[in-house]
Amino acid sequence: MRPLPARKLPSSPREDTLKGGMLTHERLSPAGGAGPLVLLGSAQEWLSRAFESVLTPAGYVVQLTFTDVATLRRVQTDPPDAVILDVGLPDSGGLALCRTLRREGLVTESTSILMTTPGPTSRADRLEALRAGACELWAQPMDAEEYVLRLGAYVRSKLDADRARQQGLVEPNTGFYNVQGLLRRAEEVAADAKRRAAAAACVTLTPAPAQRAAPADTGLRDAVRVLADVLRRRGRDSDVIAQLGAEEFAVLAPNTDEAGAAQLLARLSQEFERAWVGRGDHPPLPMTLRHGTAASRPGVVPTPHPPPSPRLSRPRQRPLSSGGGNGRGAGSSATS
Repeated sequence: MRPLPARKLPSSPREDTLKGGMLTHERLSPAGGAGPLVLLGSAQEWLSRAFESVLTPAGYVVQLTFTDVATLRRVQTDPPDAVILDVGLPDSGGLALCRTLRREGLVTESTSILMTTPGPTSRADRLEALRAGACELWAQPMDAEEYVLRLGAYVRSKLDADRARQQGLVEPNTGFYNVQGLLRRAEEVAADAKRRAAAAACVTLTPAPAQRAAPADTGLRDAVRVLADVLRRRGRDSDVIAQLGAEEFAVLAPNTDEAGAAQLLARLSQEFERAWVGRGDHPPLPMTLRHGTAASRPGVVPTPHPPPSPRLSRPRQRPLSSGGGNGRGAGSSATS
């Protein structure tokens, strides 16, 4: 891999994108014009610059991180289309970070994780990387042209899976409706409410630490799982349950007025508190539920804002609006 001539790094990773023109068959460009996002985690600056010198001309946007904590935070704030990790990444190592990304579902199953290591690799090394969730383990020095072609194949598959997810109606991880699914079901509920002159309500729920925590806090991820399980077990058959983002859920309740929405919120909050405190594996962190409710007059259903035009990475979705009903602002409804 050829070294990168000395130059000043861009102030923003988005500035270092391919300028103008269509991408060739070796170059990929999702919606919005910016190239696919590659997150590169390595403490070796010369290696990072070498990768950047090869990937940027091929149409990729490259973000550089130098520790496992910084890499983990970047994954959560700007989901990448591919991840390249150095085995020797401080502090826990690239393989441990790869396991975390896969185990916690912080990247989609179709997001490739490519490991690199100095010197030759053994069969045991390659098997360990595969078991950790990596797609490949590359030894240095490597063939730059072959690497870009292989990466392109992985990214094409990932972007195709993203398109399928965005056109679908269900979140694959939870089985709940996504924003598109919620919009579709809201239209059906609205038609039925208009015909029956009935009311409807929508409740949003988001677990949050009672005290400020890091984005990667395990307690918050556990709270999201607990809330999802509560909604799955205790939601009414008539309710439309959706996941709006990594931590935000919505319940669209037909035939429910403002008082009914308050009762629904109180019931779900109590169930969450009971499930969170009663987990028993370790003392839980103090956790609260941020919430919002919107109840409509008969025949008008609260609906979400249409989602913004996203990059093909999964975006965070906007909160629900009142849709002409009587809205209640976000607040704290359950603590442990």
